[in-house]
Amino acid sequence: MRFSELSLADAERYRACIEADGPVRLFELARLLEADGVDLGQFDASVESLVPLWEWYMRFSAADYPGVPVDAIPRVYTVKDGGADSARSVYASEFLMHYLFQVARTYLRDVAWVVEKRKGLWTTYCTQVRNRDDDNVQGMTDLSSYSIGRSSGGRAGNPASFEPRYLADEFGSVGFVFGFSTRDRVAATARSGVSILSGLQDPGPALPIQVFLPATQSKNETHDSDEEIGDELMLAHRKANPENMERARKLDAAKVAVVLNNLGFAPYDGSTVTAESITADEFVEYVRADDAALIATESYSGQLRGIHIASAAPTRQAWEEIMTAFTHLAKKLHAKLARTEEFSTEDWEE
Repeated sequence: MRFSELSLADAERYRACIEADGPVRLFELARLLEADGVDLGQFDASVESLVPLWEWYMRFSAADYPGVPVDAIPRVYTVKDGGADSARSVYASEFLMHYLFQVARTYLRDVAWVVEKRKGLWTTYCTQVRNRDDDNVQGMTDLSSYSIGRSSGGRAGNPASFEPRYLADEFGSVGFVFGFSTRDRVAATARSGVSILSGLQDPGPALPIQVFLPATQSKNETHDSDEEIGDELMLAHRKANPENMERARKLDAAKVAVVLNNLGFAPYDGSTVTAESITADEFVEYVRADDAALIATESYSGQLRGIHIASAAPTRQAWEEIMTAFTHLAKKLHAKLARTEEFSTEDWEE
């Protein structure tokens, strides 16, 4: 199955699994490094720390991944079919993936696991790493595919991949792509010397293996007919420009929080929605137990600017409930509820 065959709700559920795996995989990595007598103090999430990591990983893969369980199931195998022969190698690549994510957070801004929602791409509905460089240019990296490709099978026929600096040298060109000014700053940034792997506490078990189905199959199981229910909509001020939401008029986050709570939507950690939690990050995503829809709030400068509503696998009753609530909310906020293309360019505020 391809990621593009998932429903948006399932794609978001997969992204949440990847994010939750981070502390678990880093703890596993630390234990494996310790077992090999490697000094954990080197791993301060700097580019230079990728040199000892890659030196160890080459030995680790050559020894056939000692310490990785024989029945290990990589997270990506819950969506994409993979062979049993490569399962342990792909699982081990997740150690690289999650450590590289931490390295990105050392140098770049707005680093987060996100779902690629643009349609028609080979990465559609894949979990990507979003970041911004010094020039405020947004990058998207398929860190899972990158890390798998750098595992043992991907190095065949590439002599450079056996050099200790291989990962470090690729960080700003293949792994994460950013401008020359950012590269210069990264190269000049002194190491913190504070290890992110030393003294880690056991975070407990990873989330259980999930079951994902193609969206068409999921919908057939949810509905008794082939009728399509749902839509992708945005709630924002009527003069908002969907491509420049930073300048859209603010919305009352407290009123939005009430509606989300009443409808049963919550962040992935299940916490109660508040005005403060809505505006704490640029994008905050909300789901509810029946997977009827995914909702994302968009905030800038500490102010809510827009709400995105995407149906997943709703029943007619659930979708009507959501639409009724957001239609009333739009009226209260003097806002517009419509598809993004229905926000007219003639109304956009400059």
